[in-house]
Amino acid sequence: MKNRQINLYLTQAELYFIEKHLKSREFLFCSTHQEAEKAVYEEHLMLENEIQKTILLPSSQIHFEKFNHTWKLSTTHSELIKFSYFGARENVMRVRFFYSPAILTDEGYTKKSAEFLKKADSFFRWLRRNFVKYPQLPNFYHAKNVEVKEAF
Repeated sequence: MKNRQINLYLTQAELYFIEKHLKSREFLFCSTHQEAEKAVYEEHLMLENEIQKTILLPSSQIHFEKFNHTWKLSTTHSELIKFSYFGARENVMRVRFFYSPAILTDEGYTKKSAEFLKKADSFFRWLRRNFVKYPQLPNFYHAKNVEVKEAF
């Protein structure tokens, strides 16, 4: 099963456009590095000084693993989309959305739930419809400014 990812160059307004879309599809946000045995959800996709976030559904199967006396969200055993921030230049952020269609178990890989895969695939199709590839950087996308402006 092939992992899926999309790299984007975004302004803060475009990131808000994506956040708004995810919320309308019932996705939740939580810190990738939270230390708890229960997920704590946050209001925004990206908070100041954050470089990673986990995106999941209320019905997502999530697991926590114990690392050095603390429980942390397991990204290899949970149904989630990872959001990563790689920095900004001139108010344009470089970000990535990534997910794997399978969960790593002791027996090998198990396909994630049909509901999660359907919504994650739908989100990635939506990104590709609302953002276009850079001609000089074929693995990166940027916003179709007209559609983003119409969304506000």
